[in-house]
Amino acid sequence: MRMGSALKTRVSRMSTAWGLSIDALSCGAERTQPPAQEPAPDAAGAARCNDTHCLVPAGTFIEGSPPTEAFRAMYSEQQHAVTLTHALEVSRFETTQEEWVAAGFLNQSGTIDNGDGDRDCTEQRCPVGLITWADAVSFANKKSRAAGMPACIELSDCVGEEGAGLACTTIRQTSASYYDCAGYRLPTSVEFQYLLRAGTTTTYYSGEATNPRDDCYFVDHLAATAWYCNNSEKRTHPVGQLAPNPWGLFDMMGNAAEFTASAPYTEDRQSSSPVTDPHATLPDGGTYEIRGGPMNAWPTLLRSADQGAPAPALPGNVGRGVGAGFRLVRSIPPEKVSKWK
Repeated sequence: MRMGSALKTRVSRMSTAWGLSIDALSCGAERTQPPAQEPAPDAAGAARCNDTHCLVPAGTFIEGSPPTEAFRAMYSEQQHAVTLTHALEVSRFETTQEEWVAAGFLNQSGTIDNGDGDRDCTEQRCPVGLITWADAVSFANKKSRAAGMPACIELSDCVGEEGAGLACTTIRQTSASYYDCAGYRLPTSVEFQYLLRAGTTTTYYSGEATNPRDDCYFVDHLAATAWYCNNSEKRTHPVGQLAPNPWGLFDMMGNAAEFTASAPYTEDRQSSSPVTDPHATLPDGGTYEIRGGPMNAWPTLLRSADQGAPAPALPGNVGRGVGAGFRLVRSIPPEKVSKWK
């Protein structure tokens, strides 16, 4: 796999900004939540939402970025068509500390900062932070089992406390294709970009970059949709305070960066060839991609095509930082799509 100097610089900057391997920020001033926007349809059809989840249809989208997009990664953002053959139930919000504690996990959000004063907020509706990739998987497994569904990833040879710094040497996906699992799970990186874009093709789902530069600067449409370096005041914020994306999903950019089930910088993203259901087999290298940018991210790191940062998940080398969170998805079979509500 080729990694250009620009990509190396970006990974280094993100790792520094996110502490151990990811970092972000603390709890903020109350804001009035804007009225929920009706999800807009794309070529695949419209998402349908209730108060907590959206059903996103199967469909095809263009992953990656055009050669003209400023600050793109040359080798890992090649534009190509991706078809996802499964509908998705996706949480409208990042997993909150209230949900985390209700599941019986220890909440350590806000107990430390990242060395630069960035800290997780501590209100119940704040995204959970200071967790590992395996912690997020454990939460998904517990939620699946409570609902009578299968766990999608089995963890073994683990060290640390479940929900408070867990790291595992061995993982096993429980279905031939990760997408065939009926339980709650982390999205793959390609699913994350599909959900993030929500039918849009612009640099950000909220609009285009204007006079882009590689530092922290004000972008009016980002200020309305994302907690990032210019408006976050060095902390995460309770979920759902800013405007959602066109499919009704909140905080897909900024606030907490979100763990995925994919390896970083995979070869399919270096090709222009179309693919169907990529990343159906989980990586075994112990490093996963975290996407969406934390609340201290510069605008360049909130681009829809940005490949995020690597989050190591092995004992002795585990990514666990301020502003690292997640949201869960669930594959919905075709015969159940019309009945979803």
